[in-house]
Amino acid sequence: VQVQQDGLDMANQHLARVEAFFEEGMVSEFDLLRARLEVAKLEPQVLQAQNTYEIALSAFRMHLGSEDESLVPEGEFVLPEKMEVTLEEALSSGKEKRVELELLDIATEVAQIKYNAERGNYLPNIALTADYSLYTAADDFSIEKDDFGSRYSVGIGIQIPIFTGLSNTAKRNRARSEYLQAQYQQRDLENMIRLEVTQNWQNLQHTLHNHEVQSQNIRMAERSLEIAQARYDNQVGIQLEVFDARITLSGIRLQYLQSIYDIIIDQLKLTKSMGIKI
Repeated sequence: VQVQQDGLDMANQHLARVEAFFEEGMVSEFDLLRARLEVAKLEPQVLQAQNTYEIALSAFRMHLGSEDESLVPEGEFVLPEKMEVTLEEALSSGKEKRVELELLDIATEVAQIKYNAERGNYLPNIALTADYSLYTAADDFSIEKDDFGSRYSVGIGIQIPIFTGLSNTAKRNRARSEYLQAQYQQRDLENMIRLEVTQNWQNLQHTLHNHEVQSQNIRMAERSLEIAQARYDNQVGIQLEVFDARITLSGIRLQYLQSIYDIIIDQLKLTKSMGIKI
């Protein structure tokens, strides 16, 4: 809305100059009509921008579940603080902090434990037993120390699973399949996260560069408008140069604001893909 309003203000300022020149006989009636037509053309665009803004506000309030007409977003639409992070740092953060990768890593460990347990069913079971007893063989209530005796026994047992109806084999194969599947899923997720972080980091670098370009373009467009206006005021330029320079400036200002929006969105995407809470 502000960009459109600024364009209309510049057109009105130019119209005031043309009207003054026309009163002094320095410009033709065609130039005057052309300047008035330019103002008339911009007024509906400003109204349309204001209407779009009001619709966006209504959608914003609806999203928050509020019917308060005074509720509007606060703060200015400004460039956020630049996110200083290298691609290697972003990739490392994504690998360490992504919750879904941590959960899948746990699932892989569980599958490995289960597989190892099923493999253990093929190993022989060894049992070692030992027994020691102390007894007496006295035939009356008078017990002497020589009446006591002792005995002990030691035993060892080995159980070898020779045939279990192939149940152990089936369990082992299923556990192995689940373990391999968990490994594949973990690898695929790591690759996907790596690709996502890389793409978001590259997009952010592009939008930062684009913002620098748009900043330079604004300065050049403002200077071009100043020159075109000065040429027209001194009767060495035509009014069309002023109109073209003003339209160019308005378009570049919109692109500049869009570049700020792109930086905000791309930084949030990169932050999220790195596993950092927003």
